[in-house]
Amino acid sequence: MIGNEKLSPVLRELHPNISNTFKDSYIFDFLNLSETHNESDLQKGLVRQLRNFILEKFAFLILFC
Repeated sequence: MIGNEKLSPVLRELHPNISNTFKDSYIFDFLNLSETHNESDLQKGLVRQLRNFILEKFAFLILFC
């Protein structure tokens, strides 16, 4: 999970509604990233999943249309 859960306890104590301040949280569990991933790993994972999705749909169209 990437997002509001990484806020420090001190920040949460000082500003209890801080979670509502930030934009939406995103769940990228399907990318199977390590806990210590960087932006490059995130980008590569998203591109890989998108490529697989497009190839799967393209193969479906060829086989059944």
